[in-house]
Amino acid sequence: MSKEIRSLTIKEIEERFHKELSRKIPNPEEVTIEKLELTAQEILTAMRVNRRVNVKFECKLIPPKCTITITW
Repeated sequence: MSKEIRSLTIKEIEERFHKELSRKIPNPEEVTIEKLELTAQEILTAMRVNRRVNVKFECKLIPPKCTITITW
């Protein structure tokens, strides 16, 4: 299931990620999100090339880990 998110900025991606994180984990500020900016840049690159990308946010409590899956 893809949806258009061409206008998403890195800041919006970060905000969306943190919102999803705070829904799943009680203290999201304690979780380190590595390479978020790089991932956001990859999303923007994918959008420039393909214009349609699907971004899936997954957060798990045990172990406390979040991943962003990008498909296009």
